[in-house]
Order: sequence, then structure tokens, then C-alpha cells
Amino acid sequence: RMPAPPEPLSLIHRPLVIFGPPGTGKTKTVVEGVLRAVLVGGLAAKVLCCAPSDAAADVIVQRLVAQAERIPKEKGSHTPWHEEGKWLLRLNHYTRAPETVRPDVVPYTFVDPETQLFTLPPLA
Repeated sequence: RMPAPPEPLSLIHRPLVIFGPPGTGKTKTVVEGVLRAVLVGGLAAKVLCCAPSDAAADVIVQRLVAQAERIPKEKGSHTPWHEEGKWLLRLNHYTRAPETVRPDVVPYTFVDPETQLFTLPPLA
């Protein structure tokens, strides 16, 4: 078991690389750190997660959404994940076929309506 980082993941403002063998809690660590950053920073929080494959990135999205849904919405408070598609964006390479994206990840992607290719959403 590794020692805890000296500061919570949600307070780290520099690149962080998490690596290790399968089954050591890497995805869980990433998900917890991202959710804490969003809880602290709200929609102003900016977190970039990268993964070595489409499947791995899709798993991170699925777990983020599943964990976020377990966090209760307190009366009078606002948590960004109660508005689907506004707090999380799953970027895909433009050559990825949209039908290869898992159905529960699709709401967090953006496909250009004209070209039917993955792209960045409008910044306006």
C-alpha cells in the first residue's frame, strides 16, 4: 500500500501521472480526484484526464458518471453533474466511428451535426 499524497488530489495544480499494474486502484484514484476537484471548483474546475486507449478513457467517463450520481444533491446546493453533459466532455479522435462509443458515454461526447465526426463543441 502506497502512502497518501502530501496534499489532496483536488488541490494539486500541476500535472500528475498515475501508473501501475492492473488492479491497484488507479482508475478509482483518478475518479475521486476529479470529483473532488469539481466539488471544490464547480464548473470552473478544469481537469484533463488522458488514457492509453479509447476503452480506458470510456471507463473513466463511466466511473465518473456512476460515482457522481451517488453523491446526493443537498437541498439548496448545486453540483454540476446534475446537469447532464455540462460538467464532463469525452473527447474522441475525429476518425473514431460514433457507433463504437458506449451508449452511456455518448451524452458526454460532441459530434459535429454536419460532418457526423467527433470534434470540439463550440466555445461560445
